[in-house]
Amino acid sequence: QNIMMAGGCGESQSADAEIQALVDSVKPFVESSKSVSYTKFEAVSFRAQVVAGTNYFVKVLVHASDSVESTLLLRIFKPLPFAGTDAQLAGVKDVEKDSEISFF
Repeated sequence: QNIMMAGGCGESQSADAEIQALVDSVKPFVESSKSVSYTKFEAVSFRAQVVAGTNYFVKVLVHASDSVESTLLLRIFKPLPFAGTDAQLAGVKDVEKDSEISFF
């Protein structure tokens, strides 16, 4: 059982359909911040940090039609359900494909 303390960052896990849906929900914001349109936007792995909601640090393989495949690390904040707001992109960072998922 993976128990996480509030404020602590959990272990790295493989991305599932829920994480992919979270990543897909912020894709337009990532594309806007990077000034590119991605043809591939695949969540690979993630870590989560419980705060007043959850910070997700998600490693995403991306490919734009005019470039080679690269890897981004996204920080997505998902508020607690009662907040009534959607998940939001809190940061984007270029990383190496085999790099550790780290807080940023």
